[in-house]
Amino acid sequence: MLAYDKGQEKPIETNKIIKKESWLNPKHFIAYQLKNGKAYKIMDDKLGQIKENMIDSVSDSFSDEFNKLLDL
Repeated sequence: MLAYDKGQEKPIETNKIIKKESWLNPKHFIAYQLKNGKAYKIMDDKLGQIKENMIDSVSDSFSDEFNKLLDL
């Protein structure tokens, strides 16, 4: 989702980090956390991203790409 956002202004640089085919338009995406049999929305609609505390729990392999995109 961040790649989609950054790719609107810097498509060549963004594509070097994450291929355009993998960009997700945040307007067409939603994420939930399943906990105790209930679904909780974990999207930050204002930012168009998954809430930061959820990102922190994701594998470190994604964080390098995410940080590179933030630096664009």
